[in-house]
Amino acid sequence: DFIIERIKEFEAIPITSDIVKHAGGGLIEIANRLSHNKMSRPALYAAEAAIRLGRRTDDKEKPSFLLGCLYTEAMVLFQAGEEEKALAKAEALLDLCNSPEDAIIRQATQGLTGEIRRQAGDSQTAVDLARLALEAASSHPDETSFFKMGLAKALNDNGETEEALKHTKGAWTLV
Repeated sequence: DFIIERIKEFEAIPITSDIVKHAGGGLIEIANRLSHNKMSRPALYAAEAAIRLGRRTDDKEKPSFLLGCLYTEAMVLFQAGEEEKALAKAEALLDLCNSPEDAIIRQATQGLTGEIRRQAGDSQTAVDLARLALEAASSHPDETSFFKMGLAKALNDNGETEEALKHTKGAWTLV
């Protein structure tokens, strides 16, 4: 409750659009840390506060910041065990990622959606989404490794163990 009260106080401060992204980025960081520490309620509140700040920005041509906030909310919900809500948010977010600037968010959301589907037992959809995310990965080794591991998990759950092993080895080679 203390954390939520501090976030409410922070949101009440009048801020300009120039610092909205910086402040919202801080809230995203807070949401991620709280979520990893299993503090779901304040993590979700921080993610929702980031969304509220993201909606205050004047940058309508580049909505990627707001989309990143929405992704964080879906991830926090997933980590809190609210898979259905997380899946609904992630699938809605995929419909919003329409410009080239949104490619990284689309890719991350495909990975998240695939992981949610995988944990729900829908391994074929998880494989399909993980393949899409890997195909869209840049040549950066960390990014490629992350999506290769996601695909390997989905393939393994789908009974495709040889291909899963190939992707796991490839991912470990990159890191």
